[in-house]
Amino acid sequence: MTTDTHIPKRQRIFLVIAISIGILLLSTYQLNLIKNGTLGVLIFLYSFGLSMSLLVSSALVDLNNLNTYLAWLSLSIIMLLVYWWTKDSPDFSISRTMDFYEKSKFNIYVTNSGTNALRTLFFFLIVYQLCNIFMKRLISKPLVNTFNQFSWTHDSSRRRITIFDVTFNIILYCVVIGSAVLK
Repeated sequence: MTTDTHIPKRQRIFLVIAISIGILLLSTYQLNLIKNGTLGVLIFLYSFGLSMSLLVSSALVDLNNLNTYLAWLSLSIIMLLVYWWTKDSPDFSISRTMDFYEKSKFNIYVTNSGTNALRTLFFFLIVYQLCNIFMKRLISKPLVNTFNQFSWTHDSSRRRITIFDVTFNIILYCVVIGSAVLK
């Protein structure tokens, strides 16, 4: 992890947008501007989209910067605290269709709360850090995203994409999906 104190501009913009949307969602809840069921879905999409945006964009490389990582980790801890505070609240439950059978072998593990996805960023960042440490020990280079790459050379980091990059990106993708939809 680099110890550069400068957070890249794209990360500062991304953080400001993420925090602004979070405050907007909190405000709509406090002011009762949106039905709670709809708000649960919006919180789910916000939380899931935030982690996926980091994963699929070239912003993933910026997480190698310690201050950038710590800024995102701080936001994820706040989101995790909100999750613990609201996880059992009926205000954020996601309504299911009549065909949704809660007792099936898979559906018993699917969450009913939109705030469940708030923990996604935290789990993503922890697993990212473990994968990044492994990559640096293995090939002495940080993990890069492999989504939207049309060659085996990464666009922004200008290095060859390895099978480990692909594997770790798949693992991170599974972590995001799993932590968003599973209880």
